[in-house]
Amino acid sequence: MNPGSDIGLLLSTKLVSWWEGLQALIPLILAGLLIIVVFYGLARLAKMIVRKSVSRTELPVPIQQIIAGTTSVAITAFGLIVALSVLGLQKAITTALAGAGVIGLALGFAFQDVAANFISGLFLIMRKPFATGDIITVNDQLGSVVAINLRVTKIKTPDGQMVYIPNKDVFQNNVINYSELGIRRVDIGCGVAYDTDLEQAQTVARKTIKDLSFVVEDRPVQIFFAEFGGSSIDFSIRFWIDFATPGDYPKAQDKAIRAIKNAFSNADIDIPFPIRTLEFAENPKWPDQS
Repeated sequence: MNPGSDIGLLLSTKLVSWWEGLQALIPLILAGLLIIVVFYGLARLAKMIVRKSVSRTELPVPIQQIIAGTTSVAITAFGLIVALSVLGLQKAITTALAGAGVIGLALGFAFQDVAANFISGLFLIMRKPFATGDIITVNDQLGSVVAINLRVTKIKTPDGQMVYIPNKDVFQNNVINYSELGIRRVDIGCGVAYDTDLEQAQTVARKTIKDLSFVVEDRPVQIFFAEFGGSSIDFSIRFWIDFATPGDYPKAQDKAIRAIKNAFSNADIDIPFPIRTLEFAENPKWPDQS
């Protein structure tokens, strides 16, 4: 018996068997491809419908995009599972799902900071502690909010720099929102000479601040004498301004200080500079050096 002919017979038998098996699978493969195409089309259609539906709600745009995208991915994944089931690949489905779980767990540990920023971004967008254009302070950074996305919050500082703060840090730290109320208190420290009439100084300072155009009228101007300083009696002036941009605060301080200086000069109220008085004994007694 010729070994070559046996090998050829065996090979031809295998090829015929494979071809017959492939012929039997062709309708299933076509059916699987058709299912994938149909579910892909359904996913796109569902994404459009969901996006149009949620756009009528008050949900933030990033949340709307997540809902629409998740719907599309879920329908597409279900279509793949159905297609694999038609092909009789149930074991492959089970293996793929198990593998996806393991990979998801590994990625969760590897990208936990990314996940934390993503989840924090969702909470910030939904709870809305601030909005685009608001003036906030977070992580010792003062600026106007330029954008809030799912990873970082972008603010523009008064000196024109862009700062990207991870949403996890924003969510876990205190945030001061100056725009929520639209006003801010300005504190100015000052001092007058010891021989000054304090009632007169208080009256002049209060009237000067009240006459400034940017001071909020329905909030009182407060003046408190604080301490006896080295060369003056020190006090603080507190008043409120409309606060729309980070530059409003230093501008108000500048104009108020200039106005108080001019008013005190016109009223002959002295703002002393630090001095030190030295007294010398006429007949000092020096210790005996013997």
